[in-house]
Amino acid sequence: MRVRFSSPELTRYVWRFINSPAARAYFRSKATGTAGNMPKINGATVRALIIPLPTRAEMIEITRRIDAAFNWLDRVTAEHANASRLLPKLDQAILAKAFGGELVPQEPDDNFAEFNTTPAAEARAAVVA
Repeated sequence: MRVRFSSPELTRYVWRFINSPAARAYFRSKATGTAGNMPKINGATVRALIIPLPTRAEMIEITRRIDAAFNWLDRVTAEHANASRLLPKLDQAILAKAFGGELVPQEPDDNFAEFNTTPAAEARAAVVA
């Protein structure tokens, strides 16, 4: 079914309204048939939909705000996807720095790792001998 409107603002407003939860609920309640995810909606049902019509200025502002909200959601979704993609690399980098002694400042005379491995090396040598 094709519907034409007198202005692009009205077209955009009606398109947004038809995709709103209220209009979707209306269509869902009026749908007929058991075709799974493809219920049937006839022309009479579409014509009977009551669309609230504000003034032209309000219509433009409503659609502007909705479009701005969806643009913001698109940006947030993209940032989330990018952060999710980088998160494993961040974990690897932190672990590499931690095991490399680069995560916190090191004391110049701190040789804890060498001190700690020396008794183990001596114990292995004693067992082998």
